[in-house]
Amino acid sequence: MKKSIIACLTGIIALLLFACSGANKSDSPKDTVEKYSQALIKQDWKAAFDMVYFKGTPEEAEKTRQQWIGLCEEKAKDVSADRVVTAMEIIDEQINEEEGTAVVTANVTYGNGKTTEEKTDLIRTEEGKWLIDMKK
Repeated sequence: MKKSIIACLTGIIALLLFACSGANKSDSPKDTVEKYSQALIKQDWKAAFDMVYFKGTPEEAEKTRQQWIGLCEEKAKDVSADRVVTAMEIIDEQINEEEGTAVVTANVTYGNGKTTEEKTDLIRTEEGKWLIDMKK
């Protein structure tokens, strides 16, 4: 009985340490861009735009987010396969801790096989979460 209580407490402590370590959050701009690219590849617009920062009140930001989701769902039907993102490889991450901004550079591959180098701007929220900065 005593051993099972100790094992249970050990498990709870391990879970608390894992949760507090931030392992369940986006730890870096690179992590955010990787998750964003995977959502784009899957055309999971809701997941993609959960990782985007929109200015304004929470209500305004949510309205803008919903508009972008709707636009992408509508336009995705008509986009030719050669314009669809099929892969992304992160090649650089520059973080400005003082300003709470970052730039992630990646090689983005499209359905036609063409690969381009693209930069993604990110901003750190007050909660410490990194989000894609659309600057709009």
